[in-house]
Amino acid sequence: MTHIYKLFLLFLMLLAPSLCNCQDRKFQVGIEGGPSLCVFREEMLLFPRKYDDLGLEGMIGVAFSYPIDNNYAFCTGLSWERQGYSNRSGDFHYHFDYLILPVVFQVNLLKKKRFYINMGPYVGYLLSKGFKSDYYDGFFDKWKYEKFDTGITLGLGVNLPIFHHFSTTIGLRNNFGLMNIQKPYTVTRDKYNMGNAGKSFTNSTIILIGISYNLPDKKSTTKPVTE
Repeated sequence: MTHIYKLFLLFLMLLAPSLCNCQDRKFQVGIEGGPSLCVFREEMLLFPRKYDDLGLEGMIGVAFSYPIDNNYAFCTGLSWERQGYSNRSGDFHYHFDYLILPVVFQVNLLKKKRFYINMGPYVGYLLSKGFKSDYYDGFFDKWKYEKFDTGITLGLGVNLPIFHHFSTTIGLRNNFGLMNIQKPYTVTRDKYNMGNAGKSFTNSTIILIGISYNLPDKKSTTKPVTE
């Protein structure tokens, strides 16, 4: 896990000079959110299957975009995202509330720059988790999870101007977790040791809708100096 965060910090250090060079260019600030489909990729001892059942959750947050030039930009933000799932019979529901910080490199497609694709790392911090079940009687409550999560975020969409300095964004984003969030835990049943609980990785696909404000270019608002 330490190596992952070192790479993330290195990415931020490489990003810093580009952000400094963007100070004289306009950038976007806005809010975004939408529903999400979540699935946990699991390697569990008690449930030997690759994926859990899908869960319908959601996210909301603030977003910032710093242009490098007309075709490229760095984007980041801070969002609250709920991930979770229920089994098909409805016996239980698990949910995890994360604070997500992505840093992505965006490529604007076509001349009008309306279509885009982006990719980059993200870091998540677990704010809280919940488990509801009448059948399992607290069995899963013993399982512990890491506070941090990290992975790769991929996105695509369209950015459409609305009026004046405002624009709206419609797109898809996938947060693909690369870190095992399941802490080591020895499972016992009927006084028999059944080994470690297993591994669990997050994965969510978000239908993203946002609105942003394009801050005016400083160069356009600066009055010329006259002698």
